Amino acid sequence: MAANITASGHISASGNISSSGYLQASALRGTGTTTALEVAGYISGSEIRTTGHITASGNISGSGDLFFNQINGGSF
Repeated sequence: MAANITASGHISASGNISSSGYLQASALRGTGTTTALEVAGYISGSEIRTTGHITASGNISGSGDLFFNQINGGSF
């Protein structure tokens, strides 16, 4: 049985919100200094912005151009 829920106001939760399917939104925003987004899979987007660090324990790949103001590290 498939069903849709539509809300014209705010939806809030004091606990976790989970999904076994896709999360689709025009914007995903957090507030505060400890806002985090944890993903067990992949993130895809035409534009991803951050004011903090992006870390990865695995490979980071791209099929387009990379633009940097500065790059630091070991061997390249």
